[in-house]
Amino acid sequence: MALAAVPPSDQASVFTLYCTVIALGFIAFGTGGIKPCVSAFGGDQIEWSMPDGEDKDRVRRKFFSLYYFAINAGAFISTILTPILREDMSYAVAFAVPAFLMIFAVFIFWLGRKSYIDRPPEGNIFSIVSLVTTDAFQLRKYVNTSDMEASKGSKVANKHWLDAAKLKHDDDVVEDVKMLFQVLVVLLPAPLFWALSDQQSSKWVFQAREMDGCLPWLGGLVIQPDQMQVFFVIVWILYYE
Repeated sequence: MALAAVPPSDQASVFTLYCTVIALGFIAFGTGGIKPCVSAFGGDQIEWSMPDGEDKDRVRRKFFSLYYFAINAGAFISTILTPILREDMSYAVAFAVPAFLMIFAVFIFWLGRKSYIDRPPEGNIFSIVSLVTTDAFQLRKYVNTSDMEASKGSKVANKHWLDAAKLKHDDDVVEDVKMLFQVLVVLLPAPLFWALSDQQSSKWVFQAREMDGCLPWLGGLVIQPDQMQVFFVIVWILYYE
């Protein structure tokens, strides 16, 4: 993105287009790989290096508290500073600074590669859920029948339609899938929330460009359009406090 922003905006070229497309592809690929794994990888360092007990629970709570604090603090600081770099210098500098910091962070992470606990992935959660769901649907007629008793050795109460899958799968696996479906029901409204939340970096910025961001009561401070979301969140927090 920094390379794409080097040429002046009025001299768009094929180079700029390709740089932008490739950069956005790398961002999507990298984000999709990092976000689902980084917190679990950090948790593994605690889970598989310490014995169970109060110390382990304390360290785990401390790690995740610091982890999410660092993420939100970094997002807050970058949302304040990046627009300043963009306004006072250029888009290229505004993109290059976080890119350099990311490279530096990856280098630090790489230095500790020999001391990490790296557990390879086991199984495929998508195939497991699909198999349990399919088998439960096909075997549902056998729940609470002599066929199930003969297969499992004990009668399984028909409390949930997924219980039928216990004919072919471990009870713990089926219970995990049942909990997954319960969580999915709770998360059904999540796409609606994120559809609105993600507009902070698009619609909110476009709207802020039409507003007067000058604050005379703060010494004439001018809020940049891409900083507006941060100040809105600050006001929102202060209001509810």
